[in-house]
Amino acid sequence: MPEALIKVRFNAASATIDEKWRGEEFVALKQRSIKTGEVTDEDYQKLKQILKEQDVTAYKQAAYHTTLYSTPGGDTKQVDMTANYLRELGVEVDICLTNQPIDYSKYDLLHFFNIIRPADILKHVEKANKPYVVSTIFLDYGEFEKKTRGGIMKWMNKIFSEDQIEYIKAIARRLKNGEKIGSNKYLLWGHRKSIKYVAKHSGLLLPNSENEYRRFEKKYGLSHAYHVIPNGIDTSVAERVSKHNPKYENAILCVARIEGRKNQLNLIRALNNTGYRVQIHGKPSPNNIGYFEQCKTEAADNVYFSDWLTEEELYEMYHSAK
Repeated sequence: MPEALIKVRFNAASATIDEKWRGEEFVALKQRSIKTGEVTDEDYQKLKQILKEQDVTAYKQAAYHTTLYSTPGGDTKQVDMTANYLRELGVEVDICLTNQPIDYSKYDLLHFFNIIRPADILKHVEKANKPYVVSTIFLDYGEFEKKTRGGIMKWMNKIFSEDQIEYIKAIARRLKNGEKIGSNKYLLWGHRKSIKYVAKHSGLLLPNSENEYRRFEKKYGLSHAYHVIPNGIDTSVAERVSKHNPKYENAILCVARIEGRKNQLNLIRALNNTGYRVQIHGKPSPNNIGYFEQCKTEAADNVYFSDWLTEEELYEMYHSAK
């Protein structure tokens, strides 16, 4: 199998493995990779052997994202399923993190996700000289930021535009979390101009809905070729009959990245000390650790947190909860 095969992509790999096959070693490798956000050379060789035994084919379109598995969320699932179903159409795909070194000569097309992180995209656009498309995953945080932020962020939202704040946040992530800004153009142009450049030079924008594209078009004052790709339903999951787990019977579930926009804190406050088990499943992004800590501090004994579950456990939870 080619060395280019899925180096840090256990989630994408698991999507290709027969659901009936669940090796303990694979699950352990996957769990370790998701928690650390990386894979050792030894684990990579083990993964390749597992995939070889399962007769999984390598794939060759490149899909890019930065914090795909270190802080997994809905975009993680979108990337994984996009790769999975492209494979079924015979397209070869590699899922890459944007902070990885990439041999662009192996690819015919680049596929970026999350246009509101243009600093991550620009570097590869400049270096690759390849056609590319963008799954926009465009969310407008402006109203949330203005109405809910306190402290210095409340003050900043009164003074700066949302794009200016995103520019400041990108620099802050570099200083606080060590996230590199790979493109000098981003530093020179700022957030808004960088997004417009990425959009204008893409072969196609791939929003999840017509509404998403219209909101993007209105905010950035540009029209561009696009094709709507709705978030779909995985029929293999929808048709599955999962085991009933009494542990989650009558439970209230919240499965999402833990952050202010997902409103877990108010959910906790509303359901504290009720007769319901409240299950919060997800991980905080690096910039929402404080919010996560507040959630844990305010949570009563009927509130439980989990940051990683096997797919089988997650399906059981959905099947069993209220």
